[in-house]
Amino acid sequence: MMQSKSKKQKNAFLLNPKNAEGFTLVELLIVIAIMAIIATITLPNFFPSRYKYSVTKDAEGMVYNIRNAVTNSQSQLYGSRWGIHLGSSTSTSGYFYETWYGTSTYAYGTVYKHIGLDSGVTYSGLPLGSSMDICFAQVSGLPVNCGTGVSTSTSVTLTSPTGFTTTIAINTNGSISY
Repeated sequence: MMQSKSKKQKNAFLLNPKNAEGFTLVELLIVIAIMAIIATITLPNFFPSRYKYSVTKDAEGMVYNIRNAVTNSQSQLYGSRWGIHLGSSTSTSGYFYETWYGTSTYAYGTVYKHIGLDSGVTYSGLPLGSSMDICFAQVSGLPVNCGTGVSTSTSVTLTSPTGFTTTIAINTNGSISY
């Protein structure tokens, strides 16, 4: 009687284990080494794109909040002028900005919203522990010097640890570009 093919294969394996199908330890080590080489090459390229995304996302969020502050200042929400306070904390080493409203400056205003920048994203030219204010005039919503109320233009540059930068510019006619 003739044995079925699967029984022959099974018997052949039992008699000679070298005929077994599968991967050897050497083959597995070669695959792991190739994967490690690929990871070593691609991983450093991942971080710059991560920081680029963080800077872009923070810039878009800041522009959105600046536009809201302009609109709120134009509509005189809460009967106040509105502004943006850029700052950094030495205790947490984090950079942030706050939208605020009040009669004159950030110091005498009320914080409406506090937004932290992503880890590693900083303001160029704004040392840790310092701050900067951008105020918007009531009714017109134009950027003004917080102390004097004189029309002004300003810019804010966000920077990543890898050197990628995005600049948000607010000119005297209220145009915001980035």
